[in-house]
Amino acid sequence: DLTTSRPVGAEASLSWRHPTIGRIAVNELLKVSADTITGAEITAWGLNQACQQLAGWQREGNTMWVSLNVTAAQVAMPAFVGSVTAALERNRVSAAKLMIKIAESDLSPAGSDASDRHGGEGDPVMAALVQPLVQSLAALRSMGVRTAVDHLDTEATSTTYLRRLPVDLIKVDRSQLTDRADGPGKGTTAIAEIIELGRLIGVDVEVAARGVSDQADLDAVRAAGCRYGQGDLFGRPVSADGLQTYLGHRPGSRS
Repeated sequence: DLTTSRPVGAEASLSWRHPTIGRIAVNELLKVSADTITGAEITAWGLNQACQQLAGWQREGNTMWVSLNVTAAQVAMPAFVGSVTAALERNRVSAAKLMIKIAESDLSPAGSDASDRHGGEGDPVMAALVQPLVQSLAALRSMGVRTAVDHLDTEATSTTYLRRLPVDLIKVDRSQLTDRADGPGKGTTAIAEIIELGRLIGVDVEVAARGVSDQADLDAVRAAGCRYGQGDLFGRPVSADGLQTYLGHRPGSRS
């Protein structure tokens, strides 16, 4: 939280260590498995692991949330909300501690330019996904689960997502917010517009900046109006045990 400087959330990143290829990152793993039964099983496993971790944190008085990357296609599946409900109930976790995050690229046809990617009624990807996706996201939010869109492009017509998708958090890359050589860039205005649009349509949307690596980045994302920050300045990716150790050495992390 850039207002209080306290850790408030963590991102659970799935990966697979293939015996010959090596580590396969979450984006590739989800891309390959997205439309298969295996993909649904991987997602269900990830949900349960995230909720197990949250349950342990709850018992220790830790109030942090955990976000999980899921493809838009999987979120739109009829069984997805039930999988989330089952994972929360199995582990007795408060729904508010779980965040389901989809990537903007899931909603954009490959190779399209910015003018085609957002908001066009003829967009085949949005046309196929939007109704079941909206229904699933709305159902999750009604349960208390938080929802987010990642990798938002501030130079495109990104406000479309606020009008169509019920989301609580939007994540943007720090590089979109400012050019260090020239000071605050177009991204600063874009973030302000997103927040203002959310206010006008009754959506209490928060903005998080990815890739915050040093004090200059931190100053830039605060100036742009971001509520949250993520990046190496706050901590590099670690195991759950490593994160617990990190939190244990930070005062006020267990409010």
